[in-house]
Amino acid sequence: MTRHEARLNEARRARDRCRRVYLAGRMTDADYDRDRVYFERDITSLDDEIRRMKSAADERLRHSQQLEDVASLSKQWMAIREVLTEEEKREIIWALVTDVSISPDDELTIEGTLKPFSLSLRNARVSMPLGASRRGI
Repeated sequence: MTRHEARLNEARRARDRCRRVYLAGRMTDADYDRDRVYFERDITSLDDEIRRMKSAADERLRHSQQLEDVASLSKQWMAIREVLTEEEKREIIWALVTDVSISPDDELTIEGTLKPFSLSLRNARVSMPLGASRRGI
């Protein structure tokens, strides 16, 4: 991404040099229009590519954080599940599970979303970190 940002800065500087040359009267209108269109197209293309790259990087970061959240919840669950009552376990399941289906072949599918929640329980506190979201739990 750094290389793209450097190319974008260079394209902007080249566009500005072209504008100064034109304003100094050392370039024809036709040449300036041709160069201006070229530089604007290049700048727009680089801006779009940088935006896509940042979006992809953000998505990878969110995915990584979600996996860390799942691992954290998994570690917490092993310690906490022993002290939970059946009602408290049911509350957690209702907070997480969005759909349960059984296929004609007796295949069980459970879908859910890890969403931020916090339950105060009898002897423990269960909390799901903010920003976690995962399908197919």
